[in-house]
Amino acid sequence: MAKKGSDFLSRQMLIDYADRGSFERGQKYFNSGNVFDLEEYQGRIVAKVSGTDDYRVKIWAEHEDEIGYDCSCPYGEEGNFCKHCVAVGLAWLAKRDGKDSSKNVKGGKKATLDDIKDYLQTREKTELVEMLMQQVLENDALRGRLTLAVARSRPRGVDVHLFRQQLEEVFGDIGDDGDYYDDDYGYFGNHAELENVIESIEGLYDDEHFGLVVDLCEYGLELASNALKHVHETDGAIEDAMDKMQELHLAACKRIEPDPEILANRLFELEIDDEWGYFRDAAEIYADVLGRKGLLIYRELAEKEWEKVPFLQPNDKRSFAGNRHRITRMMESIAKAENDFEKLVEIKKRDLSTQYRYYEIAELYKSRRRYNEVLEWAERGVADFPDDERLDFQLGELLADEYHRRGRHDEAMQIVWRHFTENTDLGRYDTLKKHAARVGPADGAWPAWREKALEFIRADIARRKKNKAAYWSYERADHSLLVEIFLSENLSGEALREAEEGGCRESLWLRLAKDREAKHPEDSLKILRGRIGPKIEETNNQAYEQAGVWLKDIKRLLKRLDRESEFDDFLVVLRVNYKAKRNFIKLLDSTKW
Repeated sequence: MAKKGSDFLSRQMLIDYADRGSFERGQKYFNSGNVFDLEEYQGRIVAKVSGTDDYRVKIWAEHEDEIGYDCSCPYGEEGNFCKHCVAVGLAWLAKRDGKDSSKNVKGGKKATLDDIKDYLQTREKTELVEMLMQQVLENDALRGRLTLAVARSRPRGVDVHLFRQQLEEVFGDIGDDGDYYDDDYGYFGNHAELENVIESIEGLYDDEHFGLVVDLCEYGLELASNALKHVHETDGAIEDAMDKMQELHLAACKRIEPDPEILANRLFELEIDDEWGYFRDAAEIYADVLGRKGLLIYRELAEKEWEKVPFLQPNDKRSFAGNRHRITRMMESIAKAENDFEKLVEIKKRDLSTQYRYYEIAELYKSRRRYNEVLEWAERGVADFPDDERLDFQLGELLADEYHRRGRHDEAMQIVWRHFTENTDLGRYDTLKKHAARVGPADGAWPAWREKALEFIRADIARRKKNKAAYWSYERADHSLLVEIFLSENLSGEALREAEEGGCRESLWLRLAKDREAKHPEDSLKILRGRIGPKIEETNNQAYEQAGVWLKDIKRLLKRLDRESEFDDFLVVLRVNYKAKRNFIKLLDSTKW
């Protein structure tokens, strides 16, 4: 159960939800008194934070050990736990724990939400109605919510027209504040209205208007699918609403037990036209509601379409032509609902256009431990594509596993080595190691394969360095992969030597600094000093703040080495070298070193 009141929040949760930069900036906002109008009501913490603008923040308990949050700033509207959320969380923790936060939180002496509630309870009904009507005139979301409440409470029954009208308004009103892909592509901004209409349909379900719920969910899903073709949204609100409507649709169908023939026809129409997959696998998901009769009708409808689907041979490019992928999935869903394994295999065999299709068939046989068929289809998947330069990874893994199972280790390792040379990265290196271990530790297979792998990587780096014309290739000509490998093997000394010799990604330099700090603080200090300059040269405030964090680490390391006096000299050098970076100099001036 989610915790109620303010007990759900902790400082550690704020650290976990925010990235390092957001937490540090949020802490500064809190310490500077940028939080005001802080309140908590029915488990929801609300406040405003003064930044570039005044932003509204809400934090609440979502599930056990999870929190929900919302901030009206641009970064928060993308779904991030921003600095404003951190500031509000810290302010609430200070208030909850009895610490004096009056200097950090403004507006603390205003009437609280409980005070407002107590006041409202003393007013006459007509006065409250008038106050609410004034808000209805100004607040579209509130007006929509009350409109749906009216639609649910009509004396003559639910006003379905109002519900449909509200769905049309929510999904039809696409904002035009920016051309994302073309002139018809806008932004979805009706989040509150969408939440209201979904909650109202849930209310109809609670009121046992199951037939209306089915109709409204189908209509809403149709409108939402169309809206997704013309809208850009960053938080997945429409997709979440579609998930909820599909769940309500299924739940309502279970309660009304519709005519199986009507339901089968309707589900077939929904799935065959469903571009977003919200009714995929309908036969399997709705099997209990459809019953034997409904499944039979559904299968007959699907098989009529299935007869039109041609068999595809290797390298045929029609795998996703038309609605082939949908009708294929429908047939697979029917086979699963009827627990017909052989039928499922036959469906898969109709498309042999790629190596992956062979893998799917072999994997089905593997699930039944029919290993002869596994080997047959995996080997066919390789043999039927002789001109393919790359071997499908999953197919190759399956075939290598089968060779190992039969003691054919050399053949298995040939496949794994091919994968490694086709796409050389840490993951494939680890895969090579895993398969070498299956050859048998007594044979000492891994050391030899490891040496071969490292030689290949070094040769590949040398080749990339010569090919400066191909930027994407030349860019990978540093020693990042070797550094990654040695770090994964806990060989930080070797990793550092590779980084110093051939360079590596910044994230790996930082990992090296962390790994070397305990036993070799001098190495860590050298790495951080070397990163400061390039970071400042990026010339943006976020880079300056990161440089500031590293400076604190440098000071800590110098203190540990009894060389703290060097830090002031280092700061002087930075001030001289980067005096033109005014924001960076301001950061140095504002920090209490």
